[in-house]
Amino acid sequence: MARADSLAVQDSDAVMQVRFEASEPGILTMICDYDSSLPEPMRIGAASVTWRRIDERIARLWLIGAVPRARYPEFMRQRRDLLQPLPVTLQLNWLALSLVRLEPLVAALAGEASDFRRLAERISAGGGEREVLQAVGNTIARIDDPVGASPEWAGLASLLLGLRSLLDDVSRRGDVNSIAGCTERVFEAFHLVDGKVESGLAKLEDHSWWRDARRLGDQGNSALAAAAAEASSCAERVQATCVELDLRRRFPDAGEEDR
Repeated sequence: MARADSLAVQDSDAVMQVRFEASEPGILTMICDYDSSLPEPMRIGAASVTWRRIDERIARLWLIGAVPRARYPEFMRQRRDLLQPLPVTLQLNWLALSLVRLEPLVAALAGEASDFRRLAERISAGGGEREVLQAVGNTIARIDDPVGASPEWAGLASLLLGLRSLLDDVSRRGDVNSIAGCTERVFEAFHLVDGKVESGLAKLEDHSWWRDARRLGDQGNSALAAAAAEASSCAERVQATCVELDLRRRFPDAGEEDR
């Protein structure tokens, strides 16, 4: 609270005054008093700048209200700002780490055995980032038509098929927006799973991409082995969740022996 109050003083200006209250552990309430000169549509934007400073300087946020922090435009910019300074190869590795974490979910929906450990090893060895992107994209392409899926899971299949299109964009252009957009789709896929079972996978991914970006920015290629090992550990948790949900049985023809 002391650090938050100090930040509020630093960030205060003529059009918005901020104060904080801690109602219970893990919950911080921010009260904004706006000057009447600040138009209503701009008020959330002004508050979101303070949210980002809290996130970066005091403690990572998870939900703002009932909405994941990752969905607010200011935090989409944060993701891209962290990614932008990295060399293109490390940007692709950063995406590949998220895809390793996602791969057990994709494999389950496609009715295939997961290959996340080998993919993590390819990142760790260096030079395997494009292979990871292609492998996960190919597996997504083998997910059956979502129209035939259980209605409660059709949205997840559609989202992943959209991710494959973004991966194609990355292969062609490799720009920051398309790379960051892919990891946002990964987050949303895990968030959909969290809506079915309290897995915590979305929150895990939300912390992991941040840690990967900071580590790659500080240490470069020397961070790949440790980051890949952590991604593999996270993927084990994803795989366990898929087994718990028995996702293979929720998609047509999934889980056949010849797959």
